Amino acid sequence: MQDGNPTGWRRTLRSRAGLTVIAVVILAGISAVVASTPGVFHASVGSAGPNMGQTGHALGSSAASTAASTPTDASTTATTPFQTQVKAAMHSPATSGHLVIETANLALTVAKPATIADKITQAVNEQGGFVQSLNELTGSGTATDNLVVRVPEQGFGGFLKAVKGLGTVQSFSQTGQDVTDQHQALVTQLTQLQSEATAFTRLYDKAQAMSDMIQIQQSLSDVNTQILSVNAQLHQINRSVQLATVNITLTTGPVVVNHPANRMWTAFTRSLAGMEKSGTALLVFVAWLLPWSVLAAVAWWVYRFWVKLRKKTTS
Repeated sequence: MQDGNPTGWRRTLRSRAGLTVIAVVILAGISAVVASTPGVFHASVGSAGPNMGQTGHALGSSAASTAASTPTDASTTATTPFQTQVKAAMHSPATSGHLVIETANLALTVAKPATIADKITQAVNEQGGFVQSLNELTGSGTATDNLVVRVPEQGFGGFLKAVKGLGTVQSFSQTGQDVTDQHQALVTQLTQLQSEATAFTRLYDKAQAMSDMIQIQQSLSDVNTQILSVNAQLHQINRSVQLATVNITLTTGPVVVNHPANRMWTAFTRSLAGMEKSGTALLVFVAWLLPWSVLAAVAWWVYRFWVKLRKKTTS
C-alpha cells in the first residue's frame, strides 16, 4: 500500500514526526516547571495518602517559621533626631548566636508624656515593630503613659539607649531568656514527626486491607496534629525572639521632697485617720448592739416581774 501510494506514506511520516516533536516539547516544558518549583512537586507527592495535603502545608509553615527574618528599611525618612537615632540603632547587627527572648522595663520622668509616647510610637512603627498597648492616665496634677512596644531584636539595645535619652530614668530592668535548647528540641521533634508522616504514607500506599488503611489513616492524622502543634510553638518562639518586649512608663508631675517635717505631718494625719476609723467602728458596734441590749433588758424585767408575782401567790 505504501509502495503504491508514496504521497500518502510521506504525509503519514510527516504527521508522526510532528506529533513526536510536540510531545517532546511538552515533556521538556513539564520537566522544567517541576525542576523550578520543587515545592509544588513535593505537595503533589504528599497528597498521595490521606491528610498529606495538611502535612505538606504544616512542613512548609515550619520552614517559614524557623527562618529568621530581618526587618527591611523604612521608606519614610525620620523627621526628628530621636527617630533618626532609633533608625540607625534598629539596624545594628546582632552579636549573639543564641536565641534569647529579651524583655525590658523602663520608667522615665518627662515633660510631656503624650508627646514622647507619640515619638516612640512613630519610631517603632517605622522600624518594623509595633505598639502592643498604650494607656494614658491623668489626675492629681500628673500624667502617665504606659506603653508596651515590640521592637526588632537586632536594635534592642540601641532602642533602649535612645529612649533613655528622652527623659530622666527612674527605674530600669532587663531580662533575657535563652530558648536555644528549647527551639532545637522542637526542631528535632518536628523532624521525627515528618519522618513518621512519610513512613505512614508509604504504608498506606502498600496497604491492602481496609482495616489496615483505617488504622494507618488514624495514626497519620495524629502525627499531623502533633506537627501543627510543634509548628505553632516554633512560630511563637521565633516571634518572641525576633521582637523584643519593652514596657515603658512615662510620668510627669510635682516632685515631693520627703523632709523630716513632712514625715511628722504624715504620721500625724495618719493617726487622725486611724482615730476616725476606730471611732466609726465603735459607733457601728454600739448601733449593732443596742437592739439586743434593749431586748435583753425587757426579758430581764419580765423575768423579775414573774418571780415577784410567784412569791406573792405562794405566800
